[in-house]
Amino acid sequence: MQNKNRCANCKYFQRYYAKGIIKFTPTDLGHCTVLKKMVFAKETCNRFLQKSYLYKSHRTMQKCLHDILIHLSAIRVIIEEQENAKNNNSEL
Repeated sequence: MQNKNRCANCKYFQRYYAKGIIKFTPTDLGHCTVLKKMVFAKETCNRFLQKSYLYKSHRTMQKCLHDILIHLSAIRVIIEEQENAKNNNSEL
């Protein structure tokens, strides 16, 4: 029971990561958003709330990524228009 209620499995725990050469590696530390302090992943407290893991299908993930790509493309167009307008004003 004690192992199950570790901070690492808590909804309020945000793990810290260290930048490696190829990827980010998880550390044994993190931030508790309830206690508002740094805690170890193996600690426990009385405010534990189990993380909910949602299963998303491959198709759902593709749709989400597609929507994000559309939003990023729209932002890119806006930024390019602003830069072009700025360049045109500086030439005058």
